[in-house]
Amino acid sequence: MGIIRTYRKLFEPNYGEVAPEVKIAPSEALDLANPAVSREQIRMETLGKLVSEWKETVAWKKLMALAKEETAFERDGYRVPVTIYNPGNPVGTLLYFHGGAWSLNNPELYDTVLRGIASFGNVKVVAPDYRLAPEYKFPVGIEDCYASIPYIQENGLVSGKLFIGGDSSGGNFAAAIALMARDRGLSGIAGQILIYPCVILNPELPIKSEDRYGKGYFLEFTSDAKITSYFYFDDYDKDSDSPYASPLSAESLAGLPPCLMISAECDPLLDQELMYAARLEDEGVRVEHKLYEGMIHAFIHHPLKESFDMYKLIGNFIERS
Repeated sequence: MGIIRTYRKLFEPNYGEVAPEVKIAPSEALDLANPAVSREQIRMETLGKLVSEWKETVAWKKLMALAKEETAFERDGYRVPVTIYNPGNPVGTLLYFHGGAWSLNNPELYDTVLRGIASFGNVKVVAPDYRLAPEYKFPVGIEDCYASIPYIQENGLVSGKLFIGGDSSGGNFAAAIALMARDRGLSGIAGQILIYPCVILNPELPIKSEDRYGKGYFLEFTSDAKITSYFYFDDYDKDSDSPYASPLSAESLAGLPPCLMISAECDPLLDQELMYAARLEDEGVRVEHKLYEGMIHAFIHHPLKESFDMYKLIGNFIERS
C-alpha cells in the first residue's frame, strides 16, 4: 500500500461562518532567528490576554481553587517538567500534550484549559512540558511525551484509566503516540482525545477546509505552503511522511484505543480530522466525533459556552470508556 494522503470524510460539513461571539485574534508566528525570545514574548502577551478574559467569568474562582503540583523526569539528560491538576476524586487521568505548531506554548499558557478539563470534566490532568522546535526537532518533543507515559504509570500518578490527548500539534502527538504505543507494545492507554489535530502534513490537494479557512481565521495554514512544519524536521520530505508525524499516512490504524475527536467548524484542519475519524472507524476503532459549529482553531482557550461543553464532554467520554 502506498502512503495514504487523503481519505473519505466522516461527513460533509457546511463550512459555515464564524459565530458572532468569537473574536479572531491575529495569527502567531515564531521568529526563527531568535526563537527563545520570540516564544517568551508571545507567551506573555497571550497569557495576559487570557487571564484578563477569564477573570471576568464566574468560573475563575472555581478554576483557581483547583489543586496543582509540579514534578519532573529525566530523558536523555534533559529534565522534562510535568504539571498535574487533580480535582480530588477524578473519573480518570488525561495525559495532555499542548498545542503550538510544535514550537510554541507550555502548560502554563494552557493553565485555564487544563484547569477547565480537570474542574468541569472531573479529570486528573497531567501535562508534560516537552522540548520545542526549532531547537529540538522531530522526534525529540514527541519522544519526551511518549516517555511521560511509563513515568506516570510507574510513579503512581495515574488515577483510574489513562487517556492521552492534546490539541492541534499536541493532538498530532496524541494520535501519533497511540500508534507508537501499539507498535512498541506499550499497554495501558484506554483512549485518545484529539482536539482539532493535524494528522497529515502532505495531503493530496485541494483540501476544501484549507481553501475556506486557511487565511484570516487565526490559524494561517495551507498544506502546500508547509510553513508550520519545515522547521520541525531535519529532512522535511522524508520525516513528514512518517506515521509518527502524519498519522493518517500509517499503513494501518487497527488496534488503536477508542477516540474522541473534537473539531472546530471554521478551521483549516477540519477536513483532515474528518478523514482521520472516518479511517479509524473503518478500521474498527470506536470513534465519537463532536463538531463545534462557528468555532475557530484554539477556541478552547476562551470562556465560551462551547469550551465549557468540551471540558464536560471529555470527562463524560473518560467516565464511559
